[in-house]
Amino acid sequence: MKRSLWLLILLIPLLLQARTITVPTDYPTIQSAIEAAENGDIIIVEPGRYYEAINFLGKRIIIASRFLTEADPAYIENTIIDGDGREPSVVTFERQETRNSQLIGFTITGGNADMPMAPQDFHRSYGGGIYVFASEPTISDCIIRDNYAIMGGGIHFSAGAKLVNTKIINNRAQSWGGGVNAVSFGRTAEFISCLIDNNEAGGGAGINLTGEDYRFTDSTISNNRARHEGGGLYLGLSQVYFLRCLITGNTAERGAGIHISGYPGGVTPSVSHLVNCTVTANEAVSEGGGLSLKNFENVIILNSILHNNLPQSISFKEESRLGILHIAYSNIEDGETGINR
Repeated sequence: MKRSLWLLILLIPLLLQARTITVPTDYPTIQSAIEAAENGDIIIVEPGRYYEAINFLGKRIIIASRFLTEADPAYIENTIIDGDGREPSVVTFERQETRNSQLIGFTITGGNADMPMAPQDFHRSYGGGIYVFASEPTISDCIIRDNYAIMGGGIHFSAGAKLVNTKIINNRAQSWGGGVNAVSFGRTAEFISCLIDNNEAGGGAGINLTGEDYRFTDSTISNNRARHEGGGLYLGLSQVYFLRCLITGNTAERGAGIHISGYPGGVTPSVSHLVNCTVTANEAVSEGGGLSLKNFENVIILNSILHNNLPQSISFKEESRLGILHIAYSNIEDGETGINR
C-alpha cells in the first residue's frame, strides 16, 4: 500500500495537468479512447472485462484502472483486458513508445499468439499478453496471466521495457519464454518487485533473455517448468544483474533455477551478477539444479545462498567455453562438492 500511495503522489502533477478520458463513460472501448487521446492524456478505465486488444499507437499516455486514483489492489483483478483467445497480443507497443507510455493496474489475459513464425507474421507469434517492439514502455501493477504464444507467452519485448510490481503467471509458450521472452541490445530493461510464477515453455520457462542489459530487483521467479533448459531463467548471450531476488521451485532437464549460455567465441559474452539472492529448491533432471553454466565469460555470486537444489547447486556443461565463476561471502550447499565440474 505504501508503494501504491507513493506512485500516486509521483503522478499528481500529471493528473492535474492532463486531460482525463474515462472508459466507458466517454468512449465505449479502450482502443477508441486511445485513438482520441493526445500525448500527456490519462485514460481511466472503470472496473469490468473488456474483450478487445489495444495498441498504444506510439502515444505518450497513461492507461490505468481505478487503481491509479484509489490505490486499491482490487481494481487490478477487477479491470480486465481479455483477448478471449482470438487476439495474438492483448496489448501492443510497436511505435517507439517511451517510458512515458504507461499501462497501470490491469489484468491482461486471453492472448493467443500462435501464428507460424514467418517474417510477415512475426508479431502474431510473439507476446501473447503483451507485445513490445522497438519501444520502452512502463508496465506497472499489472497481472499478466493465462496467455499463450510460440515465444513469450506472457510478454515479449525487443527493447528496454520497465516492469514494476507486476505478476506474470500461468502463461505458456510453445518454444521459449513461457512468462517473458526478451531481446534487448543497447537499452536497459528493468524488473522491479515482480513475480514470475507457474509458467511453462520448452526453454526459459519463466524468463528467456538475450542481449543487454537486464536488471532484476526484489523479484521472485518461482515454480516455472521447462522441458529442456532454464526452468526459472535462460540467459543467452546476456548481461544480467540480480539484486535481492528469490529463485525457487523451478524445474527443467538442466539448469532448473538458471541456465547461463553463450556461443563459443561469441562476441557478446554471458555475464551475470547475483547479489543478496537466494536460489533454492530447484530441481533438474540431469544437472544444474540451481545454476547451469555453458560458454560463459563471467559469473559473480556475492552474499547469496544456493541451497537444496537437485542434483547439485552448480554445474558446468562439458566441452564448453568456461569463464570465471567468482563466489564470495555466499553459502553454497556442500561447499565445493556442491559444484559439479
